[in-house]
Amino acid sequence: LSYDIKLLLIAIAAGILLRGIFLAAFYFGGKLLKMEKADRIGAMFTAGSKSLTIALTMLAIIGAGDSTSIIPCMVFYALQSVIDSTLAAKLKS
Repeated sequence: LSYDIKLLLIAIAAGILLRGIFLAAFYFGGKLLKMEKADRIGAMFTAGSKSLTIALTMLAIIGAGDSTSIIPCMVFYALQSVIDSTLAAKLKS
């Protein structure tokens, strides 16, 4: 299989942007709900933690579970892990 590097870079950029949006939405949404800071941080990290499982299941249900559609999901999941672990280390200190 041959993949266009430009599409992979777009998937990576989109994954970073989406994860940032989700993290901010859950953090500031928790702030609007008057949640404690620790609870907001917990909500940030747990809200999207099942994204790969859900995405692959939905792709299988709609019959689009080929390798081309799975790659963006895998990229997003990998980025989510890197971004979250980096952010968790910074929030810990």
